[in-house]
Amino acid sequence: DKKIRTMTYKIGDMVLEYRSDLQNVHGDKFRDKWSGPFFIHRILGNGSYILRTNSGEVLNSRPVHGNRLKSYKQRGYHPT
Repeated sequence: DKKIRTMTYKIGDMVLEYRSDLQNVHGDKFRDKWSGPFFIHRILGNGSYILRTNSGEVLNSRPVHGNRLKSYKQRGYHPT
C-alpha cells in the first residue's frame, strides 16, 4: 500500500481516460486502451472528476474516478 500513488488533478489539467470496456476483450488487442485527451472541468469528492472535451462539451453524465485517469503531456512540434 505504500507504493500506491494517487494522482490529484487540478481544473484545466489534460488527462487520458482508461477504457475499461476493452479490458476483457481479447480480439481487439491493437485498439487504444486510453481515450482523450480531456480536460478536468470540475472536482468532485472522493477523487472523482467531471471531464470536458477539447471542443468544450462537458461530460456531466459520467463522473470518472482518478484511478482511471493519467496525465497527458502534449508533444511540442519541432520543425527541422
